[in-house]
Amino acid sequence: MVVARMSVWKFKSGRRESAFNAIEQIKANAQKTDGFMGHLFLMPQENPDSMTAISLWENEEAARSSMQGLFQEASRDLTEYISSPPEVTTYRVYSANVSDVRPQMAQPV
Repeated sequence: MVVARMSVWKFKSGRRESAFNAIEQIKANAQKTDGFMGHLFLMPQENPDSMTAISLWENEEAARSSMQGLFQEASRDLTEYISSPPEVTTYRVYSANVSDVRPQMAQPV
C-alpha cells in the first residue's frame, strides 16, 4: 500500500524563497531514503509564506521510518525559516496517475 504524507509549512514573512537551498538538500536526501517514491512541493501563489509538501512512500513502514529520520532532519534544517512546526497528515493512496511532470515545470517562479 502506497502512503502519502502531506505537510503544510508556514514560513516567517518573506522567508520561503530563502529556504530553497535547504529544501533542495532535503529533496536530495529524500531520493536516497529507502521506500521514497517521489514528491510534490506546492507553492500557493496567494500565500507566499506557505508551502505544501507531498511525499510518496512504498508502504507504511517506509513512511513511518522517514518521519523519524528525514522529516525530523528537514524540520531542523528549516527551523530558521519557519514560523511554526508543519501540520502533517498521512494518507493511504487510493489512486494516482502522474504523467509527464518535467523538472522545468517545477522550477520556482
